[in-house]
Parts: sequence; structure tokens; C-alpha cells
Amino acid sequence: YLMILLLRELFIRKGELLSMKITRMNLVGTNKYVWVERTQDDKHDKRPNQPVAKTKERMLPISANTASLLDEYITTIRAKIPEARLHPYLFVVHQNGKTLGNPISIKAFDDIFSELKSIDDRFSILHPHYLRHNGNEEFSEKIDLNNKLAELGEPNFQKIESGKEAKMRMHLMGHSSEASGD
Repeated sequence: YLMILLLRELFIRKGELLSMKITRMNLVGTNKYVWVERTQDDKHDKRPNQPVAKTKERMLPISANTASLLDEYITTIRAKIPEARLHPYLFVVHQNGKTLGNPISIKAFDDIFSELKSIDDRFSILHPHYLRHNGNEEFSEKIDLNNKLAELGEPNFQKIESGKEAKMRMHLMGHSSEASGD
């Protein structure tokens, strides 16, 4: 659930999710965030096929609910797996065996989505990158709603010009150019 929530809330790629580190997030206070980091050739990552961020490094704000769920996962679930203390990666293998506590592999992550699809046909369209594209569309809808409310003179709403919207989208998606957001 937490993996899908992060994909949906942050519009991140699966490589960005799987390379997320517990040492690069703030889950308390008013400025709650996770850091999307480029981790190519990370000495802590023993996965043969390391998941990596294709996009720019960036800090992404998270909701209080997401911060609470992350804290709960880290302190009550992940913490019970001694092998997980050997690396900083957020999501780890929970199944007993030789990979217990290792960072989750790309294949294991993909298997989660395959399993969901086998449970119910309604999950057939669910794919990690779908959540990224869907988030991009939802972002557009939020900007449109904000601008409509600003035009109606609603308090606390200011028009977001297209240039600013493009820069905001570029940051959220981790793109190196505004054209990528198109």
C-alpha cells in the first residue's frame, strides 16, 4: 500500500521509489518531505540490477498522513528485520530466506503489480508508470481549478501562470526541461 501511495502521491518512477533511503527524508515538523536521489553505483546497493532515478534529484513534499505511514513502516515493521539495518534503503524484503532484509529488487516490485492484476481485473490498468502519468494529469486539473477559483475572486487563490506551472511540473517530475512535462 505504501509503495503505491508514494507512486501516486509523488508521481515518481519505480526506480526512484526503490532507491529511496530512510536517511533522506523528514517525517516530522511542518516541512515533511522525501528526497529523490540519483544513486548510480551506490556502495550500499548490492542488487545486481540497481534501480535508479532517471530524473533530477529533488525534494518532494509529502502529506502528514504519508509521513505517519512511512514512520510506522520504518519504526514498527522494517525495524524488526535485523538485516535491514545493513543499508539505508526504505523498502526491504520481508519474506524469510537468503534475501530477508535486502532492498526490494525491481523484479520483486514488478511481481507485486502482477499479483495485484491476478487478484482483480480492475487492477489490469495498474502499472507504476500509469500512476506517474495519472499524477501529471491530476496536477494539471489542480492548477486549472486553482486558476478558476482565482478568477472568481476566491480568497487565498492566486492565478498560476503557465510559465510557473511548467517550472512546478518540471520540479515535481524531475525533468531537466519544461518541454518534458508536455
